[in-house]
Amino acid sequence: MLEIGKTYKVNSQRKGKFTMKVTSLHDPFVTGIIVDGHASAMMQYNERDKGEEVSVRESLCTFTEQP
Repeated sequence: MLEIGKTYKVNSQRKGKFTMKVTSLHDPFVTGIIVDGHASAMMQYNERDKGEEVSVRESLCTFTEQP
């Protein structure tokens, strides 16, 4: 179960692999700030880097909690 304020390594089918700190949970989306890596997208203007906010669909991702 994901928790707000915790950091997770994310493997997204659509946005690739990155690490983010969760800021909100609104089914079916998880929103957070990228703390490491880069979130890809089909359109360049939707890509996100370290320090930027990103939203992902929970069902299309795997989350691994980081210490």
